[in-house]
Amino acid sequence: MQLPWLTAPLAALTSRWTALVAAVTGALLTFVAAAGVLYVDAAGSAALGYEKGQYCAQLVPPSLEPAFVSGGQAAAIREAAHRIGPRYGFDQVVFAAYTTGGELDINGFPPPVRYGYREGALDHLQVVEGGGRNGLWVPDNVAAATHTRIGQLPQRPPLPPVSAIYRQLHNPLPDWWCSEQGDVITPSMAGDGVKPPVVFLPDLSWLAGYGPVLDVSVRFPVTRLPGTVSEAQDLQRRGDAMLAALRGTLADQGIRTTGGIERFAQPLRAATTARRHVLSLVLPLTAVSLLVGLAGVAALGAQYAQRRRAELWLLWTRGSSPGALGGKAVLELAAPLALGEAAGLLLARLTVGWYAPDTALDPGTGTLAVLVAAAVFAAGLVTLAGTVSWRVHRAFQAVRRAGRARWRWLRLVPWELGTAGLAVVAWTRLARGLVHTSGGAAASAVIDPVALAFPLFVVLTVAGVVVRLFRTALAGSRRRAWWWVPAIQLAMRRLAAAAGAIGGIVLVGVLAIGTLTVGHGIAASERAALVAKSGTLVGANSSVQIATTAVQARTPLPDAVHGNSTVVGFDIGPSRDQIMIVDPATFARAAWIDPGQADRVRHLLGLLAAPGTGGTAPAVRVGPARDGVVRVPDVAPFAPVATVDDFPGMRGNVGYVVAASAVAQPRLVNSWYLWSTTDLATVTGALDRAGISFTDAASIDRALDALPFYTVVWTFGFIRALGAVLAVVAAAALLLAVETRRRQNALSGALAGRMGLRPATLVVSHCAELGAIALLVLVAGGGVGTVGAGVSAPRLDPAPWLLPRPAIPQLAPLLLATAGGAALVVGAAAWIAVRSVRTARVAELIRG
Repeated sequence: MQLPWLTAPLAALTSRWTALVAAVTGALLTFVAAAGVLYVDAAGSAALGYEKGQYCAQLVPPSLEPAFVSGGQAAAIREAAHRIGPRYGFDQVVFAAYTTGGELDINGFPPPVRYGYREGALDHLQVVEGGGRNGLWVPDNVAAATHTRIGQLPQRPPLPPVSAIYRQLHNPLPDWWCSEQGDVITPSMAGDGVKPPVVFLPDLSWLAGYGPVLDVSVRFPVTRLPGTVSEAQDLQRRGDAMLAALRGTLADQGIRTTGGIERFAQPLRAATTARRHVLSLVLPLTAVSLLVGLAGVAALGAQYAQRRRAELWLLWTRGSSPGALGGKAVLELAAPLALGEAAGLLLARLTVGWYAPDTALDPGTGTLAVLVAAAVFAAGLVTLAGTVSWRVHRAFQAVRRAGRARWRWLRLVPWELGTAGLAVVAWTRLARGLVHTSGGAAASAVIDPVALAFPLFVVLTVAGVVVRLFRTALAGSRRRAWWWVPAIQLAMRRLAAAAGAIGGIVLVGVLAIGTLTVGHGIAASERAALVAKSGTLVGANSSVQIATTAVQARTPLPDAVHGNSTVVGFDIGPSRDQIMIVDPATFARAAWIDPGQADRVRHLLGLLAAPGTGGTAPAVRVGPARDGVVRVPDVAPFAPVATVDDFPGMRGNVGYVVAASAVAQPRLVNSWYLWSTTDLATVTGALDRAGISFTDAASIDRALDALPFYTVVWTFGFIRALGAVLAVVAAAALLLAVETRRRQNALSGALAGRMGLRPATLVVSHCAELGAIALLVLVAGGGVGTVGAGVSAPRLDPAPWLLPRPAIPQLAPLLLATAGGAALVVGAAAWIAVRSVRTARVAELIRG
């Protein structure tokens, strides 16, 4: 005869439903554990990716920028950089040198210029005329101003003749030039103190002979920028070592440098800090989710002990210990759990792109996820064995003592007061502000993780309160008699009989719906707030300040931007209030306007376009600006015809908005801007070709430091994913509870049917029982999630100084989707319960 322990792995097949639930439980456990590890690392990679996007690619690796060096020293620096850089993995070296001043005297018009040399520069300039590589390359604006032609020789030797005229570089620069922005860009509206245009030379020796003092830059571009935090740290370590070796070599030659430039060090710290912030909130939430999953494993063990009670009793009477019987449960359910764990681990890795903000992971992250999954699997087996052993001990060995009653008071302790206290602490931190600065001179935004956790503590507290009230109501239902509605009475009795299991399902369900709603609401609100604040700060998708002379002369806009742009002016009014000057006919098509405010803005523009009365122009008063007729030197007298709290594009939202027709002399207005819906490169290129001077270019995607926003979005995005996983856990727990009570439900239902209970009443009874659970979960979870997100979103604002504040989106679609999913789960559970009654054999149930 084979021992039951040897046949235990095959015995799991006798209850395929239990094996399936075990596999699903294991998959969810591992998915949560592995996803937490992968998500934190992916958040760091996403933060690094954002920071890289804000920087020139050539400035990510360390650079060397010695100033005021001689021509001979510049040549020595170039040679040392090309020799030492490859030793540390920097195979590409781009050397550049510029004179500190100079003139280009050809036709008696010597404009100030700088002479420069950069390796490969001639390959990355757009030739307008000529193209020879044996002479000077002059920018087209300088050539036009000095009437320079190809072949002309500068009056000052030893400069070669002009061999090419290239198109002047403008922002935004191509990637190859972006690191030299301070040297090669001369804004057309620049004032004193700005570096003059650069005339390029094809060889360093000519430059060294012309300029006694040079400014040098040495870049070490890499073919592939780091994608993860560890790769960035490795790049920084190699760069530090390379710069130390280069400085040492130059010092031996008597060349003193001011040290290397590591512009990416601070962004790297910001990315590391963002990952730490995400970890600080993801870790405890993942731990709570794992505890819920282990509770599901314990429920699985309890169901096993109940289903195998007769066999366990027989083995115990023959001398088997509770520990040995717990081991039998492990042998029987380990295979389904292991298969589920493997599936969960694979699912977590394959779906990183769905739930995580990035797919780039450090090399050791996958191994760490496997180790964590293995630890969770071991914890699950221990939980399963311990639960079965404890159930066997309690059922067959334990002697009931009156002293146990002394510990029943623990059930009355309101443990949810602990989470309520944490919620109060988090609220006080949140009230002081989500973001503060640290780092002294290199200050950076730091998010308070305790403040970030406030809505989660609220969800946990409400979930505990709901479960306590629900169990209290179930305890009181024993004194209620609703036999005049048999379906409701039977549903109440079944709920009261399984109050413990149902309470756990309600707890997990409220946590699931609450965290799902909170995560979705806050993540969506932060994304929308980032776009809205950036649009308010820039005014449109792209913005450039244009010369007042162009506005005065009414110079037509280039065709490339004419149909999607508007010109906006800003001046100073009384009490230092802003005066915003708009074109009512074109403002709405180009400026950034909140979709919810579009109709209001169009109405206000219509008021501005209307003719004035009483010798005054119409205006819109914004915020607490002074009412009444306003007179300023540059604008016709105007009187407010409407008052609003905010207006698109007005920073601070205090001042007046008037139509451009009220300005007789545009040149007297402080500043004029071109706002456009097109990208910045298209705008600057069109203005450059049209000869319209501009400066102060800005784009909506770089208006704000978006990393604090993204940190909040990523954190609550993971909370949303965990909410979805907990919803699956709650659904599986409900189905498992129905399966666990299959025998009791079948016996009671069959006997009730023998006594005259109609099948339709039985169906209604089970639907009422399970529907009440689902309705409670949806109302409590959806309610606390909506309220928690609504209260938290305006305060989880990384930029509270700039309107508008974050506001939760419309959550009705999400709540309707969760209600539909709950209806499907209730229908499946009710079908299982009713089917067990209809297929029951009463005699066998009574006998067994």
